[in-house]
Amino acid sequence: MMGWLRVGYPQLVASLFCDDSVPYGMLLGMKRTPDLTAERVRELLDYDPTTGLFVWRPRLIRPGSLGGYDRGWNTRWACTVAGTIDKDGYVCICVDYEIYAAHLLAWLYVYSEWPPADIDHANRNPSDNRMENLRLCNQSQNNTNGSMRKDNTSGARGVDWQKRDQKWRARLFIGKKEVTVGYFDSREKAVAARRDAALVHYGEFASERDLGEN
Repeated sequence: MMGWLRVGYPQLVASLFCDDSVPYGMLLGMKRTPDLTAERVRELLDYDPTTGLFVWRPRLIRPGSLGGYDRGWNTRWACTVAGTIDKDGYVCICVDYEIYAAHLLAWLYVYSEWPPADIDHANRNPSDNRMENLRLCNQSQNNTNGSMRKDNTSGARGVDWQKRDQKWRARLFIGKKEVTVGYFDSREKAVAARRDAALVHYGEFASERDLGEN
């Protein structure tokens, strides 16, 4: 899960590739609007819960000199898919000079409120923002759906060899606390014990790696 990111002026200029493009000269003096509402999101974007995609809506043509900007914006961005994928695989969208995670915008769009807890991507694909793939979770549940540590040597999540004890250790996180499940003579027993503990503590949020299936 990733929360929305609020950016300062230098980052704001750099963030305009997120589709809500504004000419550099128009940035000066603009007021930022951090309190984004569902109504504002729906005014600017269409969201399809079956595909998870946001599409920019055409802007109304304002009178006077701003009309030229609106027409140019519509030519460039209207009816195109909004957002860009960040280095962690999350889709980010720039709305009213703020960068937001698309999965949070999706929740706001559908339910008219910011999510009251973390949001987990059930299939572990952070760019898949279909509503059926988004579910509320606590921090422990969200963490279970992450990738295996790069320094893992056992090939099983939460299982490692303890040289001092000459045993396999099984462990997992509950909230921010690491809990040791136990020490075992074989890797297989450690994996099985860790799997059973993950089912008890994580339930439906236990990933394939938690269950020793991947």
